[in-house]
Amino acid sequence: MARAKPIRITKELYGKYLLDRMKFRLEQWVMPEPDYDDCLLQDTIEEWQAKYIFEPYDARHHKPDRCPDPIVYPSGEKFCSHPVYNLFYIQLPKKYAKTTVTGGISFDELVFARPGFEGYVLAGKKDQAGLIYNQVEGFFQRNYNFKAEVDYLCHKDKIYRLGVNKRRIASLEKMSRDAMTTSGVGPDYFIFDEFWNQPDRKLWDVVYTGTAAKRMWRGVILTNAGEDDDDHKVGEDHDHTICYEVREMCRKKEFDNYYYCELGVEPKDIPVPKWIDKKQRENKKRSLPRHIYLRWYKNKWAGKYGVAFKKKKIDIAINPELKQKFGGQGNYVLAIDVGTKRATTVAIIAHRERGIKVDSMKYWQGTQEEAVDIAEVGEWIETQADNFRILTVVADPWQMAFLIQILRKKGIEVKEFPGSESNARRLSGILRDVIEAEYLEIYSEAVELIEDLRKTEGYVKGEGWRISRKFDFSITLGMVCAELMASVDEEGGSFDYPLTHTGEKRKFGDLENLDFSDWKKKTKIETEDETGTPYWRSFE
Repeated sequence: MARAKPIRITKELYGKYLLDRMKFRLEQWVMPEPDYDDCLLQDTIEEWQAKYIFEPYDARHHKPDRCPDPIVYPSGEKFCSHPVYNLFYIQLPKKYAKTTVTGGISFDELVFARPGFEGYVLAGKKDQAGLIYNQVEGFFQRNYNFKAEVDYLCHKDKIYRLGVNKRRIASLEKMSRDAMTTSGVGPDYFIFDEFWNQPDRKLWDVVYTGTAAKRMWRGVILTNAGEDDDDHKVGEDHDHTICYEVREMCRKKEFDNYYYCELGVEPKDIPVPKWIDKKQRENKKRSLPRHIYLRWYKNKWAGKYGVAFKKKKIDIAINPELKQKFGGQGNYVLAIDVGTKRATTVAIIAHRERGIKVDSMKYWQGTQEEAVDIAEVGEWIETQADNFRILTVVADPWQMAFLIQILRKKGIEVKEFPGSESNARRLSGILRDVIEAEYLEIYSEAVELIEDLRKTEGYVKGEGWRISRKFDFSITLGMVCAELMASVDEEGGSFDYPLTHTGEKRKFGDLENLDFSDWKKKTKIETEDETGTPYWRSFE
């Protein structure tokens, strides 16, 4: 594909662009294409982008004589520069080119800025704000109509629009909540990317209150759906997020100059862009927790927590013919999660045999007055080490450091599994993989474990997904699975690997590019009991 060649901008053409910003975008936005050479927006634009983003953004009042600040051309023709909308709330699903569009709109504002223009690109974190900044810089660099240090200048965290004699007539500054250093701003223009990720309302308050003295200020929010809901009352559990508050303000049309667009709500249809791989999207639907898939890909607001595991998959894991074991010879793993007062201490023993089989389980319930007796727990572990000939204990060293020393002195192998955030994501991902792939087998008498799995909630934290810490049985089972699956990548055995979108094997627990449709076929026994409940589907 040939490199895009935008039209040379003449004085006459610049005048036309002033009257028709869409014409400027179509002919002058040189889009970044990772797989091909650059192309113009007119080659890639989607109908929904023009209808729901650009047309409302360009809307101007149609009565120039009543316009408080019209542009008067040499011919005497008047053009009203006063926008219909000042604030835009636009909510799109994941991978709908939000960052590219935010960069492009910011590029527009700098190109047509009046002297003294003050603009900001904003995000919750400095790295995210930097992505938008880089997009704006890229739109300048890819278009030969604009020359560095002649028409624009990138200096530290600002991009300047240069005028005659290289005078700085306008600026666009990147700012983030985690690196905010000033509150005295008066923006003519600001744009938020991933507004849902704002940790609080401070950055919003700084820029929003600063527009009070600007008649033609523009504020744009392009974001995914966030984590909030209408079920709680403000002030009880937590206040609504700032993204939710602004969304509701625009959705309820409290001000006629605030624009609201939420694909899936207004309008009701969600168009699928041509660059979205439908197969990969379907894979995400099958592999992600439902509330996470709906939020990222169906643009629906969700509570922070959602059901972690599918009920059908848990039912499949229950083997009515499997009984609890009290001893055996083989490579067994015992994971223990120690609770404090009022919490539950859980221990689970399991081994690998054409899947992961839960062999035994024990728990101790603490009370408000008295915590679990760790000495009693240690004695039980020693007994299991005698009953199960080869036993590896997995425990958090912060919870039972002293007991770990005692067990090691008695010849029991103990592997430390710190309760870090990375380990929490790892055990959560592996447990989800094992359940989804039907590699888990639980004896039916393990009622507390089964019920805990059915109730377990998952949520997104930071850069990953994890199960909630309050589900002690599920956490302990995840520790068991993490240890048993640690050597699978080297050993292989009877386990089939999930594949990435390129067909390569991936590690268990890595939820990125999860693709269950490409797992190898497993022979199953499709029998049911009288109640219609499926028995354990055994392997060949």
